[in-house]
Amino acid sequence: MYIHVKTYAGQRKEEVKRLNEDHLEVRVREPAQNNLANGRVIEIIKNLYPGALARLINGHQSPSKLFSVDGN
Repeated sequence: MYIHVKTYAGQRKEEVKRLNEDHLEVRVREPAQNNLANGRVIEIIKNLYPGALARLINGHQSPSKLFSVDGN
């Protein structure tokens, strides 16, 4: 399954908003430097889909990201 995620890095508080079945808006506290924000977004997706493998497919340096979530 593919998940489209719009990320906002460096926010004051973390928030996850499910827009529909395969689109999320995620706000994280980590800055968009040294892959910190991407790592936190992957952790959040793993918590939303327990036991699944989440991989960032596209958008490593962009706020719009595409994740593959397998094994759920």
